[in-house]
Amino acid sequence: MHPDTKRKLYLAYVRSALIYPAIPLHTLSPSSISKLQSVQNKATRFITNAEWQDFNTSAQLHRQTKLAPINTLLHEHAKRIWANIENMHPQLYLHHTFPQETRQIPHRAFPSSRTKILGPPSNTQIHMTPHTAAPSINTPLG
Repeated sequence: MHPDTKRKLYLAYVRSALIYPAIPLHTLSPSSISKLQSVQNKATRFITNAEWQDFNTSAQLHRQTKLAPINTLLHEHAKRIWANIENMHPQLYLHHTFPQETRQIPHRAFPSSRTKILGPPSNTQIHMTPHTAAPSINTPLG
């Protein structure tokens, strides 16, 4: 099989599944990213028909196949997705990147002194359900 065909097959079937969803994968630990990178390194050897005895480095094979390393690829994809969210939904972007205030749920047996003086936060609704161990909080987006 021709190397260009192998590269196209890798890009279509393997790498598309390997890097989806970019934002959660971008936050993986370095050891987990290296596991993803090892899959791509094996694919570059498959594409170029390189053997382990050929002494080609992974960087050489990546340049030869014109494939970016997984960590830079995930970073670029996540950066592009956040830019699209910022452009299309600016309020949602601001809400998730710059939270207005960090709110903590006071323990009902030991309320904080701030809660005693000020009362609970005005935009926060606390719901207790019998199936959850902790209360859930619903806050408005803007």
